Amino acid sequence: MSEEAKNLKRMLGPLRLFLGPVVDIADHIRAQVESETVSEEEIMRRLRELGQQLDDGEISEEQYDEAEAVLLEHLDRLEAERESE
Repeated sequence: MSEEAKNLKRMLGPLRLFLGPVVDIADHIRAQVESETVSEEEIMRRLRELGQQLDDGEISEEQYDEAEAVLLEHLDRLEAERESE
């Protein structure tokens, strides 16, 4: 590994520690949503749960934003599919 690559890896380490949980939550929700046929009601329920987790301090604002974006993206796809039928 070159010295430049080693320096970059050292600099990204703390950033990875900070953003890791956000990425993990978003990936988990994305995998769940993609692996299931999820209704609009189910997505809305998950959004409410996510809001409650934020209110209870279980997740950070960044984690909430990332997870919410995944759910809203899926909701948009469902609406687009419904309109195209």
